[in-house]
Amino acid sequence: MRVTVLRDIDGLVHIIPNSEISVVSNMTKEWSRALVNVRVAYKEDIDRVMGILREISLEMVDDGTFGPLIIGEPEVQGVEELGDSAITFRILVNTLPLKQWEIMREIRRRIKDRFDREGIEFPFPQRTVWVKGEGLPGRRNDQDV
Repeated sequence: MRVTVLRDIDGLVHIIPNSEISVVSNMTKEWSRALVNVRVAYKEDIDRVMGILREISLEMVDDGTFGPLIIGEPEVQGVEELGDSAITFRILVNTLPLKQWEIMREIRRRIKDRFDREGIEFPFPQRTVWVKGEGLPGRRNDQDV
């Protein structure tokens, strides 16, 4: 065998000459990891958000469909980043091989549903524009635009 043929998740086939292979990474040996980053608005209470994320993670373990795909207890690591417009939290879940994507999708779905019910805000780009000046057509100088 002179080449290694791999198909990625998008279905693309990669043909790699064996002489060029220097590192091999395996995302499915014995277990896989679901890594979910969740961004919330700065106005949200950190402890409340972490508590809800823990509840959602534990509900996944107890779920008859998704629980059997999870290995061990999920870990809500806490605040991962204080970004420009959001606080980012991180959840780690060890799964059966190749089940990480299914688990990530379901966790995200549950987070969205629960945050909507709890009134927790996901940040999104917003811009406020103030226009002030003289000579705007049809307006007095002291009118808000």
